[in-house]
Amino acid sequence: MTDRARSTAACLAALLLGGCAGLHSPCLEATVAADGSPADEPLSFSVSGERRNGGEACFLRLEVGYPEEPPAQVVVLDLEFEQRTADGWIGISWMEGLETEIPGPDRVGKPFRGEPHWAEVMHYALMDELLVRCEQLRARVTVTACEPGPCPPLRVDDRDGLFPLEVVHDSAP
Repeated sequence: MTDRARSTAACLAALLLGGCAGLHSPCLEATVAADGSPADEPLSFSVSGERRNGGEACFLRLEVGYPEEPPAQVVVLDLEFEQRTADGWIGISWMEGLETEIPGPDRVGKPFRGEPHWAEVMHYALMDELLVRCEQLRARVTVTACEPGPCPPLRVDDRDGLFPLEVVHDSAP
């Protein structure tokens, strides 16, 4: 039995013993297949970085997190950055067809997610510096394809909180 399966079983047992088996639990968000392997574990996207030039520039890293032994895929995504203006938001940068390999060739570690039963590693899909204050930015990642498909579930990891990030799943099922 894998660590993930043991963790899920322990979580389910705790729910049953606590009398709350009918309630939604984060333990149940990712399922385990009959053979004990992870099933449909999500990819997570986050941005981290730092403010530079007295806060006038934003250095950022787009990170992709995944299980320690994910199926090999190429994830194709579009990335859009917007800047806050007095009238709302204006697009300032678009990248279409950006490809990132899962698992990445340059894994950078295991991000702390507050979820010790989800074993994840991550890599940087993009590093860039924008001449805009981080506080004036927001970004949208649109996953358009996974090869081979289908794409796993997607989620946002906002652990750094550098600026708002939205993830859109726009690939064919």
